[in-house]
Amino acid sequence: MLDKNNKIYIIDFAVSNDNISLLIREYNKDAPLTEYELSTFSIFYKLANAMCILQTEYIIKTDGDSKENQYWLNESIKGYYCSGNISNIINKID
Repeated sequence: MLDKNNKIYIIDFAVSNDNISLLIREYNKDAPLTEYELSTFSIFYKLANAMCILQTEYIIKTDGDSKENQYWLNESIKGYYCSGNISNIINKID
């Protein structure tokens, strides 16, 4: 994402789940999201959570399970399924 001075920032929205609407609203106050960013956000949000699911599953298979691994896996799964509601959040920001 770009700020007012065209500096590029990478924001990891994975596992932000229920806080995603707050994150988007607050970010949008300082550097409004472009129409393109708003239209593609849900795709990237879902992809970030899917990558986290795959990575955590890989770690569990190769290094073993732990409470921390289960925590991140569950958060990623929740985020993946929350991504279906992201469009509603974005429409309220527009």
